[in-house]
Amino acid sequence: MATSQLHYTYLLHSLSEKVVDPMKIVRDKKWLYFSNHTYELPQQGWKIHLSIILPQVQSFLQEVAPFLLNERVDWKIPSNEQGVVKLLLGEGDRVQVGKFLTIYPRSEAVFEQLLEKLYERTSHFFGPEIVTDMRYKDSQCLFYRYGAFAHMRFYDRYSQLRKAGLRDEHGEMKEDRRVPFVTIPDWVELPPALQLHEKERESSLSQQSNPFAKRGLVVRAVLKKGAKGSVFVVDTSSHKEVVLKEARAHMMTGLDGRDARARLKHEYDLLVQCRGLDVTPQVYEYFQYGDHAYMVMEKLPGVTLRKFTEDLFQKPLKETSIQMMQQVRDHLHQSVATLHKHKVILRDLTPNNVMVLPDFTVRFIDLELACNQSSAEPLFDGLTPGYALPDEQVLSHINMTARDRYALGAIDVYLALGTDPFFGVIPFTETIKKVRSLARCIEEKTFKHLCESGLSVMEEVVAEQKEREKLSNYVRMEGASFCTSIYEKMDFKRIDQLLPDNSLSDQWHVATFNHGLAGVMHFFHEMGQVTEDEMLFQYSLHVYTWLERHHPFVKGVSPVGLYFGYGAVPWVLADASHYANNAELQTKAVELALTIADEPCYTANVSHGLAGLGLMLLHVYHITKDERLLQRARARADQILSSAEEMNGGIAWPTPISAEKRQYFLGYSHGIAGIGTFLVALFKETNEKKYKECVERIVDTLDRTAIKTETSAVVWPKTFSLRDTSLQTSWCNGAAGIGQFLLSVLSIDDQEETRALAVGAVNAVLQSNVVQVNNQCHGMAGEGDFLIAAKRAVVGDQVAIDRKLRLIEKRLLAVADIVDGQYCWTGEDKMSHVIDYMTGYLGIYSFLARLQMGLTLPLSNDSTEGGLLFYDEGERTKTVATNSR
Repeated sequence: MATSQLHYTYLLHSLSEKVVDPMKIVRDKKWLYFSNHTYELPQQGWKIHLSIILPQVQSFLQEVAPFLLNERVDWKIPSNEQGVVKLLLGEGDRVQVGKFLTIYPRSEAVFEQLLEKLYERTSHFFGPEIVTDMRYKDSQCLFYRYGAFAHMRFYDRYSQLRKAGLRDEHGEMKEDRRVPFVTIPDWVELPPALQLHEKERESSLSQQSNPFAKRGLVVRAVLKKGAKGSVFVVDTSSHKEVVLKEARAHMMTGLDGRDARARLKHEYDLLVQCRGLDVTPQVYEYFQYGDHAYMVMEKLPGVTLRKFTEDLFQKPLKETSIQMMQQVRDHLHQSVATLHKHKVILRDLTPNNVMVLPDFTVRFIDLELACNQSSAEPLFDGLTPGYALPDEQVLSHINMTARDRYALGAIDVYLALGTDPFFGVIPFTETIKKVRSLARCIEEKTFKHLCESGLSVMEEVVAEQKEREKLSNYVRMEGASFCTSIYEKMDFKRIDQLLPDNSLSDQWHVATFNHGLAGVMHFFHEMGQVTEDEMLFQYSLHVYTWLERHHPFVKGVSPVGLYFGYGAVPWVLADASHYANNAELQTKAVELALTIADEPCYTANVSHGLAGLGLMLLHVYHITKDERLLQRARARADQILSSAEEMNGGIAWPTPISAEKRQYFLGYSHGIAGIGTFLVALFKETNEKKYKECVERIVDTLDRTAIKTETSAVVWPKTFSLRDTSLQTSWCNGAAGIGQFLLSVLSIDDQEETRALAVGAVNAVLQSNVVQVNNQCHGMAGEGDFLIAAKRAVVGDQVAIDRKLRLIEKRLLAVADIVDGQYCWTGEDKMSHVIDYMTGYLGIYSFLARLQMGLTLPLSNDSTEGGLLFYDEGERTKTVATNSR
């Protein structure tokens, strides 16, 4: 949404001129803090939130800001217009919506006084409801909750996720729960005056009639909960199983004053206009109750076009499925033409807003951005990246059919590729280039033609651009400079983070392999092998020195997981000691490995738990031959064996999601496949029968749970749940990760049934038509690494594996960005370039290096296929992988 009329920067400048001692201003990327430097705030307490709509921001600040400065209390507001829009239009996290101004009272008495004074001053203001807070009296903008004032974080013992915290009455850290309903910590009491008020308000609410019951509506299910409103399945007095769509007051209020309710009424009016065209759902009723608006409409059978396409791509393509896709596509184009004939323009045509019915006809849903060309009503702002023209190229209201035609072309591309034609905030000319590059990867003729058809439509609007040159040997030639560019982005003067901030940097410990420095060190080591540039090993040591100084491992505090905790640091430190021939580093690696191994561990899996620590202990043992490490690995394995559970005739280990909830996973990262990989490695080291017997149980369990297709592919659900239909091919939870475990089993016992499962996993990845994600954890790079391992183990169709690997390579190069002269890839948000190994671009770069230069797999403990180095049994000698050079 355009915010130029808000003049927020000018408002902040005017406000700063009114700040006098003892108040001071502190600004960061998100917030502008006004603080009183004469006292120190408590770490937590009752805080006040004020919500507002965009058109009232200026008058609100002019009224409230001088009052707060005069009261000399601490408070904050967004530091830029983008932050204001995100909070007030509901574009961010639902639990943050509306929190425009936050006040931190220094005592409970000040808190109560401020509430009443603000209540009197803000009676003419209103804003979105804040779902985490209690409303003060009948105010439309004043809310409050108990929470942290200071930035207090701790690592959850189950997920190892970094969470916001509060200290209880005993001084122990508890989660500061930020959920879409009111919560008060167990040890906190509401002030007496507010307790009375809350009882009165609850009594008043209980006496109000239920708007649904009053109209004969019975709620059967909740389809969606969102900031702007929820969507329900209801029964009415005249219709069974219809949809009730809600629009909440003051949500998505633009500068013109129209909010979500106006959008819903607009959608209702358009649906009425479309009656009889058989291209939209039937609409039955629009009504308002209290502050909110509701629309009752037909519940369509079928699925969205996105779900239809995803389901199609998860199965081997057949002639019938291609015909179904073509039928859906043709009816989609006919239906858009029908709407245009009646002067209705969709303006937000995407795979999410098209329903595919069982007879393969389509209906359009979510028409709040649509318009009638003959109407003088102002357009609502909004677009879906990848399916709308860039802002500077959006045509006038009268010629808006161009936007729909572009979206049709983009949907044709989506149907052909299985991925959205959106690659981040880049010029659309660059988008066209990427789509054309991807189109070359399509092998099926019908889909190739469909993609070309979509491209031709898109190129009517976006000028043709020359395709960028792809350098197949880029990784080898530019590895050192690539690492240098990463090293130069590190800020060694910072204490909290070494890498540039990203969406994950505040959620996980800085040392993690998945998202942090252990992964970066490992990558430097890999590129050091490829380029034989010793400076890259020095980069790794500099990183470790910073980590040791600012974020050393702390018992009872630091998370221990191999992928999501500190567990990979001894691994990469042992490698670094070997490269540098440094006995001191080797000692540090051993002591750190032993310290981490002795910490409590709450799950058995590889990513967070015992199996991952076991793999780490074995790797450091391979390098150092310190017998204490092997003893600890045995102890961890025995702990795993003793905690096994029977599950549907097979064997399983629980993964705690929280203190109350557990899940049972099958895959590599969180499930039995990763646990089995550690037990295989330990059996090779000890030849103890009990470990092999457990591995055999795991293989049998995977055989029981496998879904074997007509095309000889084998896939698995994510969990043991019979309701789990999420069949994946990824490293994390799918066939690629399970397949890597099966390959390791073949190295100790080449049984026919194990080989059949391994070949089936290879076939599943070979037959996977598209992967929308590029990275190691969930994407093409991780699947490609599994195929490399299968090729080295000579498992599966070797010709098909070669062909698929080249296809993955071409796809990755097709979607790569060039930043500062270096290749990089966007993360799963398709927006940012994240420097991490498993979900960022380091693991992608590493896969390409592995494909070209024969590097070993990341964090693998098999002496024939993993570890960063190969080691002889008798002596620790560095052997650079040369099998593909």
